[in-house]
Amino acid sequence: MHRKGYAFLSEDELSRRRDQVAAFVANHLRRPLDEPTRAAMLDGIDRCINRLYAQPAGKVNYSNGFGSGGEEWMYLNDRNYFLMFQYHLWVGLMRQPLAPADVQRRDTQRQWMRQYLANLPDRGNREWAPREGMRHDEIRPGALAELEKAFADPLHLLSEPMPDEGFAKLQKRFKGFSNGIWTDFHDMEVAALTSRFISKIDPAGRFGYTYSGKLPFDDTVVDLWANVPHLFFASNANFCGHHGGVSPLYVYDVIRCIEMHAKPAPSPGSPAMDAWLATERRGELTLDGSSLMAVRGAKIAELPVKNWFDADKLSDDQLRTVIRDGGRTRISITRLPSMNGPHRGDRTEGEFFVVVQNRENRLAVIYLHNYQFKYIVFWCRPRTALDTSRPR
Repeated sequence: MHRKGYAFLSEDELSRRRDQVAAFVANHLRRPLDEPTRAAMLDGIDRCINRLYAQPAGKVNYSNGFGSGGEEWMYLNDRNYFLMFQYHLWVGLMRQPLAPADVQRRDTQRQWMRQYLANLPDRGNREWAPREGMRHDEIRPGALAELEKAFADPLHLLSEPMPDEGFAKLQKRFKGFSNGIWTDFHDMEVAALTSRFISKIDPAGRFGYTYSGKLPFDDTVVDLWANVPHLFFASNANFCGHHGGVSPLYVYDVIRCIEMHAKPAPSPGSPAMDAWLATERRGELTLDGSSLMAVRGAKIAELPVKNWFDADKLSDDQLRTVIRDGGRTRISITRLPSMNGPHRGDRTEGEFFVVVQNRENRLAVIYLHNYQFKYIVFWCRPRTALDTSRPR
């Protein structure tokens, strides 16, 4: 972690994490490690950190599909990634010899995955390469090599057999369609995680789902992300925030970061919408024509910032002052770039930040980054829950 050089991780924070990891290992290590196992664990630790914290310090690129990227994305997801690292470390520390039947199941699954990637038809120039400058003829050998590294890595979930149901689901998906050699390898990694943490629709869940699965620490899984396969934890849900969108058919709850639907959908700002939201006692934003519209007594105002680092430097009192001095119920979104097409990824195409204050005086900061087909796409972070003790 120290080698990453992230500005948001101070020396004191890194020292605290070293102590935390040392205590975690001491608590979960069942027996002393022999030298080959220790070397494999250390190599797995480096690989795990590099997979999770994949963006280099200082990188500015906001084109990851969620209006962010680069070091900023590492900042928002830092707690998710650090907890996910501990989960992978726990998997390695708790490893036990497999029963003969599980060894056979693991080996059968591995051979199937090898053969699948080896025999997958080449999609030509539609094959995705994971790094810039990678030649087309390196994609399949590279994916197969990474698969073998995953099998040998004691921290990687592909080193153990998947549950039968999860592996059958992966096979069914691959028999239906392929997204290309490297992307299908990535989907194998995702399947290894989703087969351990199975989602279930549940309105009581933070983002509308709950998840099965065992964790080695006191937290709750509230989402599962496939890009750099990782879990999204309740303890970071507000700090990180969540992707969102709104159209004239929806209202958005900026505190839970979730869309709200009614059937039939009431018109934006209509008495029917007011009555519905009064009953729900939540919901702050909708789209009315070409305007982002605040509802249920909320106010919105633009913020003169260009990234989440600067947004987080503003205190709650400063945000309330922005609302007091410039709060309104409508902001034009015509300047936003469309979702489709190439983008520069540097927030110079009309993207902007706003602060929302709802009827209950709770705050959220939202970054609006795309608009198309009567739908706004944004990233929402409930600000009243911001952990100001974190390094900025």
